[in-house]
Parts: sequence; structure tokens; C-alpha cells
Amino acid sequence: MTNIKKIRKNRRPFTLLELLVTFSIIALVSGAVFSSSRTRLARSTFLSDVSRLSSHINALQKIAVNTQADWRGELFRKEGAWVFVAKCVDPGEVTKVRTLKLHSFDVLDNGKEIDKINFEFFSSGEVRPVGPLFLRLKEDIKTVKLMQREEGDGKKQLGPLHPLLDFD
Repeated sequence: MTNIKKIRKNRRPFTLLELLVTFSIIALVSGAVFSSSRTRLARSTFLSDVSRLSSHINALQKIAVNTQADWRGELFRKEGAWVFVAKCVDPGEVTKVRTLKLHSFDVLDNGKEIDKINFEFFSSGEVRPVGPLFLRLKEDIKTVKLMQREEGDGKKQLGPLHPLLDFD
């Protein structure tokens, strides 16, 4: 019994310094975990927005071909986020499609950041503008290229915009 009393007597409470070091280590680890999960969430949201925009543009191209009517779309920044609105421009047709709301990212055209871009969808299947459109996530500086097949070899290679998901 005396040994147990001796062991209990030798125990001392934690000092304030030991407690502060323990709490600071816990705070650093939880901060690192939170930061990496936030970055991952932002990247997945960005890729989801790219996919939704690409699908919306592809659907509008198909609608223009199937209805044999020209459509106009506009992607613009509104209150820090992006909105895509499209409507039929043929006379007598007053048709709109669902407005697409996206999160915050940068849109680059020829290397310059823009706040608005207009798309034209023709009944022939052609989509303008032709060429790459870059979408860049601000926090991560990852770029996704939306690309339309361009004209070449005297033949028009019409095709929808599609994401090239290999990051620059």
C-alpha cells in the first residue's frame, strides 16, 4: 500500500505551458485539415460549375438545331457569381431556357479577364465564339479550357464546347 501512496504523491498536475503547447498543436492540425478540405471543396465546386456550363451550352446547341431557330446566350458576372441566360432570337419566338447560376471564378478570353461574354447558337449547329474559353478558379489558379472545334481544311467542323479537364 505504501507504494501506491508514493506513486500518487509523485504525480503532479500539468503545467500551464504543457497545456498551451498541447492546445496549439491541436489547433495547428485542425487548421491544416480544414484548409485542405476547403480547397478540395472549392475545386470540386468549380469542376461541377464547368460541367454544368458545358452541358447547358451543349443543350442550347441541340435546341437551336432541333427547333431550327437561332438562340443567343449571355454569361455575365452578377454580385460576384456568374449567371448564364439564353433566349431565342428568331422573330415570333419568345422562348427562354432556365437561367443557370454558377459560383465565383474567372473567365479569360485571349488571356484577359472578362465580366461578360455573348454566345450565339445557330440553327445550322454552329456556336460562336469559336475557340477556347478559359475558366480559372481564383484560390487554386487552376484553369479549365472550354473548347469548340474550329474550322479547318476548308470544312467546318462544328461541335459543342466541351471541357478539357487537364489542368494547366
